[in-house]
Amino acid sequence: MSFDRFSVIADIFHAIENMVAIMESRLGTFVAAEYMPAAASPSCTRVLDGTIDGMIAEANRLIEKGADGFDLLGYRYTGDAHELIRRFVSEVKAPVCLAGSVDSYEKLDEILEVSPWSFTIGSAFFDNQFDGTFAEQIDKVCDHLNKTAVAV
Repeated sequence: MSFDRFSVIADIFHAIENMVAIMESRLGTFVAAEYMPAAASPSCTRVLDGTIDGMIAEANRLIEKGADGFDLLGYRYTGDAHELIRRFVSEVKAPVCLAGSVDSYEKLDEILEVSPWSFTIGSAFFDNQFDGTFAEQIDKVCDHLNKTAVAV
């Protein structure tokens, strides 16, 4: 796995192309899309509470009903976030995109250790959590991931 500014930018363009494809589908062109619901508490999608076992059971039930994977706001869990992420990624047999509050190098190290299907960094860049311009922060995160991935 390699991370650099150009591959991140390519991923952004890929996401934009997918959004365009979805918009085209609404105009009459067929586009296959995957269903990846948020693994969340019924009361709120910005905070996770409840039991880890309950979330894993619900995720596996949704897979049986056709979900292709999950968007897990793991670091927004009110309990042991690392334990939730580790168990969810290993016990749910579908792609998991880890999102929400990925805002430190320590969390990036945990993400590499657990190895989810994907993860996102959003507001942490806007809040300058990785210190620098937007582009510099992307480069710092990519450099950190590359160095850490090689060491693992």
